[in-house]
Amino acid sequence: MSQRIGHFFLVVIFLGMIAGIIGQWYLSVGFDPRDPAWWQWLAAAISHPAGLPDEMLMPAVYTVIAGTALMVVVGVLLARARNDTVAGSRKGNELHGSARWATLKDIRKARLLRKAGDSVVVGAIRTWRGKIKVLRHKGPEHVLVWAATRTGKGVSLIVETLLTWVHSSLTLDIKGENYTKTAGWLKFFGIRVEKFEPAAISGSSRFNPLAEIRIDTERDIGDCQNIAQMIIDPDGKGMHDYWRQEGYGWLSVVLLHVLYKTRKEENRVACFDDVNTFLSGISTVKPPADALEAARPGASAEDRDDQMSAQDNFVKILEAMAEYEHGLKHVNTEVRRGANSLAIKAPQERSGVHSNAKTQLTVFADPIIARNTSTSDFRLSDLMNGDRPMALYLVVSPADKDRLRPLIRIMLNLFLRRQTESLAASYKHPLLLMLDELAALGKMEVLEESLAFMAGYGIRAYMIFQNVEQLHKCYGKDESLMANSKVRIAFTPNKLETAKLISDMSGRTTIVQKRRSQSGKSGQMSGSNSDNIQETSRPLLTADECMRLPVIDTEGKKAQPGDSLIFVAGIPPIHGTQNLYFLDKELNRRTQMPPPEMEHSPVHRNMPSATENTHEAA
Repeated sequence: MSQRIGHFFLVVIFLGMIAGIIGQWYLSVGFDPRDPAWWQWLAAAISHPAGLPDEMLMPAVYTVIAGTALMVVVGVLLARARNDTVAGSRKGNELHGSARWATLKDIRKARLLRKAGDSVVVGAIRTWRGKIKVLRHKGPEHVLVWAATRTGKGVSLIVETLLTWVHSSLTLDIKGENYTKTAGWLKFFGIRVEKFEPAAISGSSRFNPLAEIRIDTERDIGDCQNIAQMIIDPDGKGMHDYWRQEGYGWLSVVLLHVLYKTRKEENRVACFDDVNTFLSGISTVKPPADALEAARPGASAEDRDDQMSAQDNFVKILEAMAEYEHGLKHVNTEVRRGANSLAIKAPQERSGVHSNAKTQLTVFADPIIARNTSTSDFRLSDLMNGDRPMALYLVVSPADKDRLRPLIRIMLNLFLRRQTESLAASYKHPLLLMLDELAALGKMEVLEESLAFMAGYGIRAYMIFQNVEQLHKCYGKDESLMANSKVRIAFTPNKLETAKLISDMSGRTTIVQKRRSQSGKSGQMSGSNSDNIQETSRPLLTADECMRLPVIDTEGKKAQPGDSLIFVAGIPPIHGTQNLYFLDKELNRRTQMPPPEMEHSPVHRNMPSATENTHEAA
């Protein structure tokens, strides 16, 4: 509505009020506005203590009330018209940004006020009564968290999610704290619990990644190549260097050869210790630097003889590999190709390729790790296709995370590729991929590639980083993890780049400022005042304000939760709080249940290869 039309309507309403009053008076008492005597009588009646008779007073009151209401409506429309932009499509208080915090209505719209069961905890809000309401996300979309160390991600998000999740889960558990607090309840609830802690002397389930290779199928070569890639490239930075590329090809062939050779000769599934032993059998091969030293003109005859003997030994092993009957034509062809490819290389180059492959398997020389990877007490397919839901905890101590990184990467790689390789999703139990301290694994390309479609296979990821810098360091500035996460959660950051990103994600809002100015000479009583309304833009939450948000405090008499920021696609950001599990009697009771002891199952001591799972080999 334009201001001119609005003013016209105000005048019309005012005149209509007068006409309506006079018209009702004419009908009730015969008031004639053309007769001056009636006006004289009206003036006298108004000034008289008795006032107007009811026949005239009540119609006048009702008409004034109705007319005033109409004038108020027109006035509101006029105020909105003044607040509009030139285009008339945006309010003045949204001219420079319309960002705001989510209301309870927005949260209900996002369907975050759900009961526990098949949903994950994304935060909490405090009602006007001071009661905390937990926010849960039920959809298949993924969750991304930025939470610095000791900011409460475990006690407010991870533990409660695992305690209330009723399906299968795979948890990356650095230090094993989540296993200690949640495994007891899950076991009591009827969920199968397995803990794989490769460096544990006792108390760990065993898992042999090579048992997941589908031998006797055309997928065996691809499975070996995937495992070899995880070993040769433990950080996920790519195999740009020549020695890594050649070492990858050599190791994948060795894996294939050792698998079939061990099964044929020993009737069991090979493990990494077997592969390491096989590669160590070529131990007389000298590294390139020593080989050059032995080949120099001044070298002793003994050194030259040793070098020639090492070369002959290596060539004989390669010839034996190429001639070995593995039982399948495509396996024979691949092993022969790999062995011959290495045999035609110069001795120094051959030694370098071999050393690169062997060095990456050094971790399996540890007898504890060799024992825990010698056989399998569970299969990765049990997670989503077992008789009942299964919770698998991958526990790695901070001291061992670097050397065990390839092993954990192999497990995740095998699981994700195996579960998403067929066009049709086939699973009994949905799975929660709880990846705490995900950066410890380096760049997981299979995760980044699968994130866009693995929700359709029943897998939802809950990925936790300390800050955005850590995310970019692993996955680069053009990472897709954030784009594929519908829910993003942030606790008080301690890095400026993270704070700036959170500020940008919160958006900008418009601040309306009213200023009054006075004109006239100083000292004069008279003058004129004018009000000036100005709209200015500012972030809904500045980076500085973001870094000063309250953090969890457990030092006082009563623990105080920190603030959290929850970004859900489709609604304004939520300024929430943390729900600390130990302040909830039921959740705290569940965490007190002792975790189950892992026992080696003799049933799986000689587990067959993965080909027994027909849905996997299809």
